[in-house]
Amino acid sequence: MKKAYAILFVLLVTGCASMPVPRMEDTQTSAIGIQVEAQAPVGIFSNKPDRIFFVRIDGEGNIEQNQVIPSNFAKDGRIYLLNAKPGKYAAVAAFRSQAGSPFAPAPQPGISVSVSVGKTGYTTYFSKELIEATKVDVGHGEVTFMGSYVVKQSVGLTDAEPIQNHYAELIAPGSSKSGFGHLLSGDYHYRGAISEAERDEDAKTQFLRKAKDDLAEGGWGQIFK
Repeated sequence: MKKAYAILFVLLVTGCASMPVPRMEDTQTSAIGIQVEAQAPVGIFSNKPDRIFFVRIDGEGNIEQNQVIPSNFAKDGRIYLLNAKPGKYAAVAAFRSQAGSPFAPAPQPGISVSVSVGKTGYTTYFSKELIEATKVDVGHGEVTFMGSYVVKQSVGLTDAEPIQNHYAELIAPGSSKSGFGHLLSGDYHYRGAISEAERDEDAKTQFLRKAKDDLAEGGWGQIFK
């Protein structure tokens, strides 16, 4: 649980801050890329997450894992896990933060880091269908494309699937039990389902073309083929 809170603290502190591209550790390391746009529950608004939570799937292929791995670079909705070890992976949640809402409750020490640092976190937990759609096999020294997705958000976790509750408890302990989209902490929690998905060769080619530029400063050019 402490580890989960530590992850959220780092995400809320860094927020949308520009991050350098992590350097390629060795020629056998790999990169995972995904593009996500979240559709708000009402209206025509959409947003691009700051981070994606990934899982490395065990040999049995079970998407319910007990450790999440936050992405470590993002640009214009293209989100990456760089220096990934070979194995099976899936995306399970998306996160973004912004300056605290004026309607958020006053800071309450010990309850939430999001209010105390002046930022509000928005976490969207993916449906089983969406998680399954993102599954990939990652080899040595390659860039793996998980797909491009538009994710429809629904407020709160009252009607969440078991897998959404599982990752909500892992990432933000207590969130799955509140039933409300907006906890006392000032954070918002959503269910996320597939609205649109593209994972064909055209989508892959377009993504990799941009990814090569995104990651150039980190020395990743050599793994683009």
